[in-house]
Amino acid sequence: MSSRSPIAVGIASMLVLLGIVRGASACGEEQGRRCKASSEREAWMEGRFDTAVRSGSTGGRISTTRLQGSDADDTGHGLGLTLSGHSERYGAHQLFNVREASFAFIGGGSLGFEGGLGADIAAGLRVPVARYHGPFFRLGMRGHLLGNDKLYTSLLEIPQLQLGYQVLRTDQVFELAGRVGPVLAGRFNTGDDAERKLGKAFEMGGHLAVHVAPIHFELEHTHVLMDGALGDVDLLSTQLCGDAWVLQLCVDTRVGRGDAAVPELGVLPNNPVTSYFGGLSIGVRDDMAPMAHDRGRRRDRRRPPKGAEPVKDAEPAMVIAE
Repeated sequence: MSSRSPIAVGIASMLVLLGIVRGASACGEEQGRRCKASSEREAWMEGRFDTAVRSGSTGGRISTTRLQGSDADDTGHGLGLTLSGHSERYGAHQLFNVREASFAFIGGGSLGFEGGLGADIAAGLRVPVARYHGPFFRLGMRGHLLGNDKLYTSLLEIPQLQLGYQVLRTDQVFELAGRVGPVLAGRFNTGDDAERKLGKAFEMGGHLAVHVAPIHFELEHTHVLMDGALGDVDLLSTQLCGDAWVLQLCVDTRVGRGDAAVPELGVLPNNPVTSYFGGLSIGVRDDMAPMAHDRGRRRDRRRPPKGAEPVKDAEPAMVIAE
């Protein structure tokens, strides 16, 4: 329990920060109008970004776990059924650029209780090579914890630096980025007793994102540089989703690879250990709606001065002063 507490606290802090960022621009009654769409209720982007794209869903997930090289490979495949949700968000306003990705699931199966929680938040600047694309750099933080009775992985990286290139339009995202940062805490535990601490190390990796509705693809690689005889640890995750009406179908895979040790036996003889954790999920879309905001419409949405009443008709909102 103590090994998981720092990661859990870190991720909880990121989720709180994420909630504050999303809620800061939420539609309210004081604006004199009701939110007309979930994209406005999801006001993390509404009225704040020139271009913004988001994807995500909430529903159910069937998962499978497989281990090779651990002290409990005879467990074979373990199936689990969970409630799950995920989201990916990209936004740009002038030079400002932001990315947020998160996931959560909870449930159980043949390998006992199963759950996961993770967030990756980064913001920075994009060089205006062109209107919709250019190189960028961001600073942020990320972390995750997930697993069941036979597999547990976690990582907390604060801060992280991202360098990459992005194409962001109202209907598509292409982003390729490298990443580096210190790993403050982490675990790669497999089987019954095999374990690996990942803290006090540096990480080098990156991610690829391609979103062209109705297809959404995310890939992330983490290479933790470890000292000692056990060597480095690699974590790879992929997610492929497709939209269909109000539903979203996703296939996700997480692969971990690295040496592990059992406290009483030392380094496992059949190393490195390889873990496979994948799932198939179907859920209700979080209204994957690309949004573009122009400055004129944002000006019209501002609250009118005291003593003024907006004209309520089909035309764009106008303010009539006394």
